[in-house]
Amino acid sequence: MSKITSAYIAKIKAITILLVNISFVGLAQSDSASLAFEKSNLARESFENDRPNESLKYMLEAHRLDPNNIIYTFESGYLQYLLKDYKGAIQTMAPHIQHNDAMPPFFQFLANAYFMNQQAESAITLLDIGLSKFPKNGMLHLEKGNILAEKKEPGQALFYYLKGIEAEPNFALNYYKAAMVYFQQNQIADGILLGETFMNLERDSPYTEYMSAELWKQYKKAIQISDPAWNTHFCQPVAPDEIIARASLDNHPPVCEALAYLVQQCTHEKIFQLDLSQMASLRENILELYYLVELQNIYGEPIFEFQRIIFEQGHFEAYNHWLFMIGNPEEFGLWKESNSEKWNAFVQWFNRFQLQFPENE
Repeated sequence: MSKITSAYIAKIKAITILLVNISFVGLAQSDSASLAFEKSNLARESFENDRPNESLKYMLEAHRLDPNNIIYTFESGYLQYLLKDYKGAIQTMAPHIQHNDAMPPFFQFLANAYFMNQQAESAITLLDIGLSKFPKNGMLHLEKGNILAEKKEPGQALFYYLKGIEAEPNFALNYYKAAMVYFQQNQIADGILLGETFMNLERDSPYTEYMSAELWKQYKKAIQISDPAWNTHFCQPVAPDEIIARASLDNHPPVCEALAYLVQQCTHEKIFQLDLSQMASLRENILELYYLVELQNIYGEPIFEFQRIIFEQGHFEAYNHWLFMIGNPEEFGLWKESNSEKWNAFVQWFNRFQLQFPENE
């Protein structure tokens, strides 16, 4: 079923062999474990053949025969959850939360079962137990953030999404969720940085497509072109951002002020509307200025470093079209048709290079 499941099955096989004993009790334990293992295989075969109810029957039998085997407990609860028997999943899994081999997915699905059973506080308590055992697990931070978001507590939800990013920086969905909270709170600068990071960590999912459209929308919202002046709204949704001096950024104000400064300092000549091509040119100017005025020493945003690598490889124009392609599909299609060599070269390079953060020790 999964790498985790396979690891547990291998462990159970080893334990079963070691427990073979000439004593009557030992023989009974071995027979019980062997029969449970057979039932679990029947359960997985039924599941693969789209017979979930039959699969659950076999897995519950395996769980009854070998109640200390956490993988049978987990798979039984997981099947009950899929069949929307949330109360049953809780009854199956909850007694085993202190099991030494309970892994993060165990806490994830049990917490979701509590939540779907209208027990949100129990779900949060369960996730806190999971996080005490696995403090660097991004998924458990994500699940707690999601439940808090459902409870209409976006500030607390954002706190756990950001903690999840810090704990497991390559787990992509916390970036997506945090970015969406920032957009809802009109904190566009923080949102676009995390949203672009998300798209580079998870390049092929429905969330990626949605973020592409959202980034285009937010950039258009944040940068207003009116002849002869440009206004930015990275810091404030209604009033234009103030004109910012470079020296004021030395005190590390919010990143929205840095983005406002960079756009204000860019060359605006011959840019009368922000289509995809002009957005690519503008973002190239922003990137060059970011390093020219040494903002990397103040903010150290990793997505800028990844952008610089793409720029140095000669793919920044194509990358920007990829980034916003769902936001403006018609223009992207025309550009791609006229720039097939650029696009193909970018795709070949991009498929070989993935944004990757160092894992926390």
